[in-house]
Amino acid sequence: MIQTEVSFMPLYKGQPTLGDIDVELRSQGFVPHCFAAIKKWPIAPCVINNNPRQALNQLLEADLVYVRDFSRPDAMSDEQLKHLALIAHHCYRSIDLTLRCVMLLEQRGALALGSQQAYLTSLAQK
Repeated sequence: MIQTEVSFMPLYKGQPTLGDIDVELRSQGFVPHCFAAIKKWPIAPCVINNNPRQALNQLLEADLVYVRDFSRPDAMSDEQLKHLALIAHHCYRSIDLTLRCVMLLEQRGALALGSQQAYLTSLAQK
């Protein structure tokens, strides 16, 4: 997984935009997974409640999480899938991605049969 800051509106000369970063990471086998944070900003001259920084709708930047392309699981080892599952669950609460990894590991025999159900059951108990 990669968590990187992306800009929707460049703030600095020569700063790569979301498109630039997306093209590069996809070329390396990563796909966007989720936004960890989104920063919005008002468009000048709009000021609300005397606060020139009060967020409105204009997207400024975000922390975007990319993951190895899980639609191509043969390109990942069992260890990579295990690490992806752990980070997805514990850092991002990405239950769907975690379950997909557990399913693939179960199919490969790297996890015991019933691991998918055990994971889902563990979520219900919290």
